[in-house]
Amino acid sequence: MLTRGYFIGDIIDELSSLSAQIDMRCKLGMTDLNVISENYFKDILNIILNAQLLNLNEHRSNEPGLDLGDAIRKEAFQITSTANADKVNKTLKRLTAKQKDEYNKFRVLIIGKKQGSYSLDPASVASVGFHVSDIWDLDDLARLCMSLPLERLQALQTFIRANSVKLRIELELADDSGQYPTNGYDKWETTPTPKMGNLAAFRKFCAAAAEVNLDAIEEQELGESFRVLSRSLIRTPRITREFLAMLFERRSRTRTRRSNDSQYAFVVVEIGRRLYTGSNFLEEVSLLEHADLAYLNYEDESELGLPEVILRLSDNDDLAMNFVSFVEKNKLSYRMVLGNVDFSAF
Repeated sequence: MLTRGYFIGDIIDELSSLSAQIDMRCKLGMTDLNVISENYFKDILNIILNAQLLNLNEHRSNEPGLDLGDAIRKEAFQITSTANADKVNKTLKRLTAKQKDEYNKFRVLIIGKKQGSYSLDPASVASVGFHVSDIWDLDDLARLCMSLPLERLQALQTFIRANSVKLRIELELADDSGQYPTNGYDKWETTPTPKMGNLAAFRKFCAAAAEVNLDAIEEQELGESFRVLSRSLIRTPRITREFLAMLFERRSRTRTRRSNDSQYAFVVVEIGRRLYTGSNFLEEVSLLEHADLAYLNYEDESELGLPEVILRLSDNDDLAMNFVSFVEKNKLSYRMVLGNVDFSAF
């Protein structure tokens, strides 16, 4: 069972890590905070204080002196990574008469660590009843967590866990070449480069199977069919290509499936679902259908009376009829051919 200590420790670790990252930015003179940062701390404060703070900058860029406000609690915050007294004094001086009427409590949240002492402008402090104790930092947020009810403490830990990574990425520093440690391009799967042979071996295999050589037009059509197949495979996610390779490996071997004199591999859906330990068997089949690499057959059911996944990689009969036989006679790997889009042995 997860305890208060676990939640508090996790929250403190995340806030400490974030504080160190922001401190590094401040040392480099990068003190700006964006809306993502403001919203992150808005939600944290709402959980800790049981408040309804809103981001005042969402509809008006840079609301004078304030970033967050709760009209019901009449409480407002300035969120900043600048910890010095000048920033606090400027915040207080910029407060408008309208803001002073809307809110009766003003605080400054330092994203990082606040100074040990502050020399505040007496007039500004007196005008809004501000006190040095109204300057908070991340250590103060951590202390406030200690007394939270368990339900809110768990909600806070869940929120911080779910959102801290995104904020840390936003606060990353670029290296000398302008590259960031994390970038969106890294999250995209690399598109494989198809490997294609001259198809001489496969043409010879097809001719032997049909007992007649392919004519020039048939050879041209066969080459185009392989190019179409390659394009379909590289547009298909790697996991789905590997799923297709496994369908061929686990295909039915009890009989030959025929339709319009073209034979092709198939998998009985229910058998496939039991062999596949993932939970998305039919989703993967749907992706293969979309790529024209397979399709579900409900109308002409198998001898078991169950639907089948028909594995037909091409409308070209030479390719469709001879693919499996060629792969297995030459002891090729479906995982290499289909998973890696490697037709170099063909």
